[in-house]
Amino acid sequence: MKRVVTVLPIAMALAGCANRGLSAAKEVEHVPPELTITEPARGTIAGDVQVVEVKGTASDAGSGLKSVTVNGATADVAADGSFSAVVPVQPGITLLQTTATDNDGNTKSDARSVMSGALADPTAAVANGLAARINAQTLTALGDIGAEEIQAMDIGADLQPYNPVVSKGGSCLGVQVSVDSISKSNVILVLTPVDGGIAFDATIDNLDVEMTADFDAVCIGGSAGISLLADSYHLTGTFALDVQNGQVVSGVPNAYGQFQNFQLSVGIIPSSVINLIPNIDQTVADAITSQLQQKVPNLVTTYLGGYGYTKAITVLGMELDATVTPTAIDFTPTGGTLTMTTNFAIKDHPSVSGYPLIAAPLPDMPDTEAPGAGFRLAVNDNSLNQLFDALWSTGMIDRTIDLSSDTTNSTGLAGLVDSVQLYLPYPPVVSSQMSGAAATISIGDLEVTAMKNGQPVTKIALNAQLGLEPYVDANNAIRLQVTNPTAYLSVINDGTITGPNPLNDSNLEALGGYVVAHASTMVDSLVGAIPVPQFQSAQITNLSAFSAPTGGYVELGGNVVAQ
Repeated sequence: MKRVVTVLPIAMALAGCANRGLSAAKEVEHVPPELTITEPARGTIAGDVQVVEVKGTASDAGSGLKSVTVNGATADVAADGSFSAVVPVQPGITLLQTTATDNDGNTKSDARSVMSGALADPTAAVANGLAARINAQTLTALGDIGAEEIQAMDIGADLQPYNPVVSKGGSCLGVQVSVDSISKSNVILVLTPVDGGIAFDATIDNLDVEMTADFDAVCIGGSAGISLLADSYHLTGTFALDVQNGQVVSGVPNAYGQFQNFQLSVGIIPSSVINLIPNIDQTVADAITSQLQQKVPNLVTTYLGGYGYTKAITVLGMELDATVTPTAIDFTPTGGTLTMTTNFAIKDHPSVSGYPLIAAPLPDMPDTEAPGAGFRLAVNDNSLNQLFDALWSTGMIDRTIDLSSDTTNSTGLAGLVDSVQLYLPYPPVVSSQMSGAAATISIGDLEVTAMKNGQPVTKIALNAQLGLEPYVDANNAIRLQVTNPTAYLSVINDGTITGPNPLNDSNLEALGGYVVAHASTMVDSLVGAIPVPQFQSAQITNLSAFSAPTGGYVELGGNVVAQ
């Protein structure tokens, strides 16, 4: 079941809580230091760099300044209060938290972000955007599904177009044998990974093959029934798998089938005719083999068919073109790996800016690292970042939200704020390299301006980090959702707010909470609309997510069972 995006509790680091023109009076001994950040500016795109320098000034007129830290590291503070600190950054969005502390323990903080890294071409497909691992447990489940499919087949009916299965002799001594019906009981299909494909071993129990022999003996025609009862029919071979024209294809170049422990009951047929069909059992077995050789590969192709699609998906009122294209499939005795490219674009809104290109080496996905023994799918950070860049490029995140109708005070801002204006300087960025979650969606320096009677009354900067987790929906489809938002709020004093500020600290937290909820819902709607490729006709249980050890991918894992 999908969990609703939760907004409370949100860890809200309310930066700059003093000297903001708020109504709450403060004792002198509780006045925090002064803190001003001069570099980097909010919304900075730093480019392809490994470090950024944070500069500013800090002072305290009361007990004196004790320290300034940036992301937990102590900065060097000069006698005039100026300071600087060099902070390492990785491609993506980096949160910069600066805190000034005085000797009485009072603090003042600033939270802002920078986006760094080389920018990817937003229109190009993401190579290895997805990778699926097909291991032994997966093949066991797919074998169970395939057995059910074979069980449902009417092999006798399927053979009708190929009758007669035997045609020997001529007009005065000849025979034609046709299959009338085939009944069976249990079917077992065992699939095993091998070099280049999947070996299969199928057993169909308790076969009853009913046939009719039309014959001529000494130029006199006749007809009689033939029954073949066998304990089982055994079929072995190998599925050869390949990717052609963006689709997984399967074939069986060689297969062998035969009856086990069979009995042949023949009606009244002259011995001269019987001599024409000495190996009728193997002839029928070959006919069944030929039929299954054509049909069974389609089952495998169907299983893997969910790993490639082109779809137009309506999300947030816009048409998202989503393309997932298989590019390679490789099998060894330990299992198979299917790699795919991805491409996401909003129709009629081409992206021109680009997103930070995150290093994403293809993970090995060994079974020992999986939370579940079967399903494994690795999602490239760059695939999700292309998706967010496509949304951001439409400008739909930059919007004005009308709050004038909030008569029930559901926002906690009724009567104080008429509307909220949002501006996001760069797209949200996913990174699975950050600790604490399988993947983190960072929203950097979202500028929020609260309006009253057409005038700005408060401006804040909101930096948020959202978790990313998978779930299985009611249709047994795997989806992604955002969870556990954490927000960092800073008041912006840039001189644009000239009138009195009607919002106290509690109101500011309500404003931040409302905007985080709004942004989380938009992001959740976007990632939740994307169908995650998976095996068809299979159900995923014990689904969970974790970061690939090498970074750059969030991996989904679980068990595969037949539906």
